[in-house]
Amino acid sequence: MKKILIAITAILIAVSAAQAIIIGYNPGLDKLIDEADVIVILRVDQYGESEDCLSNQYVTHKCLIYQTLKGNLPPDKYIDVQLYNTTSS
Repeated sequence: MKKILIAITAILIAVSAAQAIIIGYNPGLDKLIDEADVIVILRVDQYGESEDCLSNQYVTHKCLIYQTLKGNLPPDKYIDVQLYNTTSS
């Protein structure tokens, strides 16, 4: 019985891993911080909608900046941010 549960768990892990999509290369947090122009803490206030999920990979959202950790964006300002749309995967 224990071997069956282990096999089922392994199959479920393999199936869930097979559904994951690779969005981009991740060189590590330190390099991403160094290369970033702006790093902010924000809140998404208005969620954009994509009419066609397959042709439009990015959706624009209206976001409020709470705090800027790197760069020159003032707090309490709204910005439009394009985020990767994963609803089609």
